[in-house]
Amino acid sequence: MLRDKFALFRFSRDYWILVAFIALLGLTAGSGRDDLPTLVVVRPLAILLCFYGLLGLTREKWENHRRNLWLLGAAFALVLAYLVPLPPSLWQDSSTHRLIADIDRVAGLGDIWRAYSVAPRRTLNAFFSLFVPAAALLLMIRIDREERWHLLLPVILFGAASVMMALLQSAAPSAKALWFYRLTNDNIPVGLFANRNHAAVFHAALLPMLAAMVQLPTQSVIWARVRVAFALLLGLAAVVAVFASGSRAGLLTLPVAVISVAFLWPKATAPSRRAKPSRLARFPVLRSRGALIAAAIVVAVAIGAISLKDNQPEGAAQRLAVASETDMRLGIWQQSVVIAKDNLPFGTGPGTFADVYRVYEPIETLGPNYINHAHNDALEMLVTMGVPGALLLLVAVVALLYSGWRLWFEQGTGSWQRNQARMAWVVLVVFGIASVVDYPLRVPSLSAVAIIFLCWITMSRQGKRGPST
Repeated sequence: MLRDKFALFRFSRDYWILVAFIALLGLTAGSGRDDLPTLVVVRPLAILLCFYGLLGLTREKWENHRRNLWLLGAAFALVLAYLVPLPPSLWQDSSTHRLIADIDRVAGLGDIWRAYSVAPRRTLNAFFSLFVPAAALLLMIRIDREERWHLLLPVILFGAASVMMALLQSAAPSAKALWFYRLTNDNIPVGLFANRNHAAVFHAALLPMLAAMVQLPTQSVIWARVRVAFALLLGLAAVVAVFASGSRAGLLTLPVAVISVAFLWPKATAPSRRAKPSRLARFPVLRSRGALIAAAIVVAVAIGAISLKDNQPEGAAQRLAVASETDMRLGIWQQSVVIAKDNLPFGTGPGTFADVYRVYEPIETLGPNYINHAHNDALEMLVTMGVPGALLLLVAVVALLYSGWRLWFEQGTGSWQRNQARMAWVVLVVFGIASVVDYPLRVPSLSAVAIIFLCWITMSRQGKRGPST
């Protein structure tokens, strides 16, 4: 009886392997740094899981997921291409590469064969970082179709744990044991992450996830009510956590997440004649999708108004208004454009931004801290991977926009699976907006979550090709 009542008991071993992998990433891989100690465990495990996933890759599964697999394979091949030794005539064609060639000649090495990457060690690290999202993708393909849809709850539980940790950190900023990472935003609520921006973006993305969660199928009226109450309480806590973090990326993405809830929240169905009318039935406006959208817009505007009045030193509004002397993002972007132009058409190599920026960094900005990323993923990809990387990113963005058009505007069933795919599209858009001012998808745990959401979008396009693929 218990097995029939709770669907969790019917899930396969592969499903629980993927859930355990998500939990491990949530607890140990919430930082985008390449010197994270836990990567010694996470990456070898991800490589093993990739091989395990490949063992279950049948021809039918390949056909249904070939676009995602081709895109992933192209990313691996492109990064690996920057590590292939080339003759001097092929790698000495850009500003940074000519500097390396001059150093070789002064050192008496002459014209030698080198990889196109100006920092092969960094590029090798970028190559191995791809195994985490690859493992998530291959495990998603390995499990059954119905099991994939039910991964939403584990992802939400990961988010809930992060929100609760952020609230604890906000309540006890002196309790250093609540911060999991050595290099982090001290005394600022970051949840299960090392960076407040990454935490705030994920906490904001919880809102559309919760709107989709309340539509998961269930035969228990009590469980349905519990889910709605849980969604409302966790959603409120997530909004509080975003404000408490003082994150600008969170502030930019939170209104989008709030407005999306009105479009994702289940429509109220008219009660049957025999059913006793509910109290909400006396107020038709509360049953209207238009009223929900209007309410969401009001909440989004209120969020903006509250943030503008936040005068705390670490408040989001204060951080939005800080002068260029303390906030160097604009300067980093301007310098990154110069680096990208000097190293066209192939860039400096994946993962090499921090090393290359040191060469170009203006002397007036030199200090004890170094610039690890461009804080704009599209611009950083142009710097490090040039035109090939820009084309790969363009293909991914166009595919995402096309998928969104099909999900939202083409005729289709109003099933909970389709709504969950729409939610996945919204979350990826939230991550994309955050990537304009930050780098959330370079965090291993968030990259795995993004891959899971991408698979939901792909599954919605497959229709009913098969129940288990």
